[in-house]
Amino acid sequence: MKRLIVSVVSIISFLWLCSFAVRALPDGTVARLGKGRSGGIVLSPDGSKLAKLTSVGVYYYDPLTLRQIDLIETDEAIGLIRFNPDGSLMVSVRRDDTLTLLDMASGEEIVEIRYEDRVGSVALSPDGSLLAGYLADNTIMLWDVEDPRKTTKLLGHSGSISSMCFSPDGSLLASASKDNTVRLWDVAEGVEAAMLKGNSHGVSSVSFSPDGSLLAGGGRLSRVGIWNTATYEEVTTLKGHTNIVYSVRFSPDGSLLAAGIGDGTIKFWNVANGEEVATLEGHLDSVSSVRFSLDGSLLVSSSSDHTLRSWDLANFEEVAAVKASLDAVNCVSFSPDGTLLASGGRDHWVTLWNVADREEIAVLTGHPTWVQSVAFSPDGTLLASGGGDDSAKLWSIPDGKEIATLKGKSWHVNSVALSPDGKLLANGSWQNTVELWDVAGRKEISKLTGHSSSVNSVAFSPDSSLLASASRDGTVKLWDVEEREELATLSGHLGWVESVAFSPDGSLLASGGRGAIVKLWDVENRTEVATLNNSDSVYSVSFAPDSIVLAYGLRDGTVKLWNVADGEEVARLQGHSNDVNSVDFSPDGSLLASGSIDGTVLLWDMKPYVTVFGVEPNDKLIVPWGGVKGDVTYSVTAVIGQNYPNPCNPETWIPYELAEGRDAVISIYDSTGRLVRRLDLGYKPAGRYLDSDKAAYWDGNNYQGERVSSGVYFYKLGDFAELRKLVIVK
Repeated sequence: MKRLIVSVVSIISFLWLCSFAVRALPDGTVARLGKGRSGGIVLSPDGSKLAKLTSVGVYYYDPLTLRQIDLIETDEAIGLIRFNPDGSLMVSVRRDDTLTLLDMASGEEIVEIRYEDRVGSVALSPDGSLLAGYLADNTIMLWDVEDPRKTTKLLGHSGSISSMCFSPDGSLLASASKDNTVRLWDVAEGVEAAMLKGNSHGVSSVSFSPDGSLLAGGGRLSRVGIWNTATYEEVTTLKGHTNIVYSVRFSPDGSLLAAGIGDGTIKFWNVANGEEVATLEGHLDSVSSVRFSLDGSLLVSSSSDHTLRSWDLANFEEVAAVKASLDAVNCVSFSPDGTLLASGGRDHWVTLWNVADREEIAVLTGHPTWVQSVAFSPDGTLLASGGGDDSAKLWSIPDGKEIATLKGKSWHVNSVALSPDGKLLANGSWQNTVELWDVAGRKEISKLTGHSSSVNSVAFSPDSSLLASASRDGTVKLWDVEEREELATLSGHLGWVESVAFSPDGSLLASGGRGAIVKLWDVENRTEVATLNNSDSVYSVSFAPDSIVLAYGLRDGTVKLWNVADGEEVARLQGHSNDVNSVDFSPDGSLLASGSIDGTVLLWDMKPYVTVFGVEPNDKLIVPWGGVKGDVTYSVTAVIGQNYPNPCNPETWIPYELAEGRDAVISIYDSTGRLVRRLDLGYKPAGRYLDSDKAAYWDGNNYQGERVSSGVYFYKLGDFAELRKLVIVK
């Protein structure tokens, strides 16, 4: 027998929490944002801890406060775990359909079962002698724990099995199926004991009462039935809800029945008289699982809104809530100053993260379906998002308030992009078109047509003059933004083109897609300059600020880095367990964010691979800058923002705000601290000077009218605002 490697030494009552191999962050990462895609919840046998399964591993919470206690990450994805009633045994099912039974006192693996068919779920008999699992062929398999070669197959269901549980004495097994039947099985004889009478149609969750005399079932028909397990007759029908029932559970004393409902509510009934006792509201989506504490004083619920909630049943009030998972991540984007990261996905939300603290700081709700794309404005004050609700939304940053919904005639917005000058928003949609919107006026100004299939990705050139669009028709198109005309069609991809990105210097365009290739295009000549072959589909491409390194995410969960100058692979980053849908470099190039279907965002350290511009986390400049530092003072009377575009080539706009009117002068220094240009803006009244019509403009020339060289520069407003840096890349 194989010994389980126990990673944490603890007392026996804590052993179950430590029965998985602990895995560090993937090599090359500095942080993981998000807790992975959601699985089920399980209470520890002593009721002191709540386990939440995700694609990352098993998170443990205090059931009362929902404070996270620990995370046990697993090298092998765990689909579910189950305990027998006294907690002496635990069974886990890995995603590869391997079943493992553990002795919790010793931490020893008792048995491992590899089965050729997919195992949907498992249950342990109360005495731990039998392991039940339902299979993809609509059958239930019983394994003898002492000798797994001894099996019994329960035949009868003609549809997939949705729920299964043992009676408290282990003599019966209940199963509900999509064949619209609920069946009881005689475990000792291995035969069907009864098909329950009454309305068992659509039952998807079953649960025995603590004494085994009753069985409850709920499902698609917006009803909960209770059957007598001796007579097989339905004795009670519980009503009062109008939505699907996803989970039913008896209280420990058998007096209450709780049900998780598709409308986000939890209902309680008095089992004796069938009357509704309470309805709990708080979840924003269907409640997938409910669990009572051992003493019946608490109920913990898990929902498709990716939260756990704890409820005090004395007063039927919520006492705690925590976001316990993310759904698949479709998109990531850094703010222009690199302090924030936005992500969006299948959970219908846009999440804002503090990059330095690695903490979630806001959840922006408003999209009723998947969020496909996010993009910051060049000054960082707006965030655009697009999704399956056929609209793009604008949010104010940092307060996260929705300020506009841009809804044209397109449907299912796949991609959004804000122009570097801050004036336009472009979106690509399933309608095979690209819409252009005036950001300030919140109105559609043009629709670009020419693609013959869905537009998956759009991107502006650094100078805002060009727009690239990628389509399922296998082409990339270049558009003249001012004239609203197609300039070129770039062909050569073998399938859908999923993503496009301009290099920061504007000379190259990268495109990647389903044909497992990345193509590089010369923007000026509209010609292909390189093809990078891969083993799987490419879903996202992004250039580093130095325009030399290209990152792209693949369907196999890897991220690749390529040097576009010599066509050599720089690195292969492995850490995601599923498709990498989106990649984005931080503005200084020090980090790469990758978002995946696995429900996580990974932050990768790029310093070994990329030329990094800017400021280290401790606010010390990584390049010398002479006497500039000593001149800087800080004041709330003025704020200077991040220039845009950044990096620039070489012209740029510098936004600022004044709390009171004064003469405004912006000084620009090179990396040695030498003054290269002073922009005298004259007297400016109090106000916000943010967009390109009001912000300070620098053409990239010094006092002599000469173009300055590529590199890092610093600027400040008068002598009362903070110092900022800009990067020129030619």
